[in-house]
Amino acid sequence: MKKRWAIFAATLLTSSLLVDMAGAAEQDKPAPSKSKEPVNVEVKGDLILEYYEGPSTVKLPSEKEIFKRQGKRATAKSPQPSIQALAYDNTDPETTGCANNAITARSVLVKNKSGTVLSTTELRYSPACRTAWGRMYVKNYQSTNYGQVVLYRLEQPYPDEAPYNCPDTWPECYHWKTDTYVSPGDSNYTNQFNDAGTLSFAHGMIRTRTGGIFEATTASY
Repeated sequence: MKKRWAIFAATLLTSSLLVDMAGAAEQDKPAPSKSKEPVNVEVKGDLILEYYEGPSTVKLPSEKEIFKRQGKRATAKSPQPSIQALAYDNTDPETTGCANNAITARSVLVKNKSGTVLSTTELRYSPACRTAWGRMYVKNYQSTNYGQVVLYRLEQPYPDEAPYNCPDTWPECYHWKTDTYVSPGDSNYTNQFNDAGTLSFAHGMIRTRTGGIFEATTASY
């Protein structure tokens, strides 16, 4: 009897270790910072850019709230850990359930010199689905025409050539994956793409009514 219990306990311990190892494998990225202090501040003309390793001081509406406001209908789903992250490419993180426990991995906040927040661009990440997408808020400011948020991902720059390690500091190594437009006074998010084993960043752009453009890019994650 004691021998059976010993075997049973050993089996439970082994199963627990395998589950822990599998979980660790899924969590292949470090948790973003919880600090509300920017890691870098940059002044560009009349604009101030604050970079965060995590969410900024401006809280954006969730994907669920944005989805509802856009008048879409969908059945809520739970992410499927067994599905390869690649299977989520170019899908909605809300309808797939990937947004359920998503985190804001990186963000950049744009202010004018009077302290008014003009835009917030975020790189969102789902640990469950191992996917990334961009999310952006644009203030309904007097000169704002529209905003646009773009998702870029680190990839092999020349697919027809032999693969090599593309440095994550080379801009040409990041490829455009998807984008979406943002109306003044509103928020929006892009579709998601596989981010397992690679890096992504979100790029926010605002076009003014006079034809001007100002841009801000999150750090990669």
